[in-house]
Amino acid sequence: MKANIQHIEAHGVKGMKSIPWRKKFKSAEAMNAWVEKNDAEVHAARVIEPGEQIFR
Repeated sequence: MKANIQHIEAHGVKGMKSIPWRKKFKSAEAMNAWVEKNDAEVHAARVIEPGEQIFR
């Protein structure tokens, strides 16, 4: 992975039953494509800085 690539972490709900989801994307374009494909709704998103640790 290149150091200058910024990933995006987002969460929200998807589908008719509003199933919660949390996901990491490589770009805003990838996030938008996934949201459209999965009938999802984004409640919040943030940029993950290079070298930042994320906890799951």
